[in-house]
Amino acid sequence: MKHVRDVLNEFKWRNGFELAELKLYYRDHAQAQLMVLEGAKIEAWDKSFIYTDMNTAIPYHRVERIEYKSQVIYNKGKK
Repeated sequence: MKHVRDVLNEFKWRNGFELAELKLYYRDHAQAQLMVLEGAKIEAWDKSFIYTDMNTAIPYHRVERIEYKSQVIYNKGKK
């Protein structure tokens, strides 16, 4: 299975990639529920975290699913 960062990087370098069309579903440790992060709120990512415009750092291991234009491109539970 690909790493979340690899999936994001692949899409970043494709022509026509629109970050606003991305939805990232992650497990929030404080609220103990699945949260949705809209792509437009993603500021950056590095080798360990996804950074949002809300001054939040989401570790990759919390990401459960990524959708792009309503198509699942990453699903942690599926191999």
